[in-house]
Amino acid sequence: RFSGTVRLRHIPKPKFTVCVLGDERHCDEARANNIPAMTIDDLKKLNKDKKLVRKLSHQYDAFLASDVVIRQIPRIL
Repeated sequence: RFSGTVRLRHIPKPKFTVCVLGDERHCDEARANNIPAMTIDDLKKLNKDKKLVRKLSHQYDAFLASDVVIRQIPRIL
């Protein structure tokens, strides 16, 4: 286990796209760093439409979720 960050010498995937799923505080922090972010309300707009969820999942390589949001994702999507 590591506590903190580890900086790699070579970037494994240079065009790695990440989307933040979080509450307002995390989304504001992500947008300040030019990282795409979605709130719970944005996820509810997908309205359990499988095509839209699949399209969203193909746009990004990884998702980072807040601990508050991560429990609600299965119910929303």
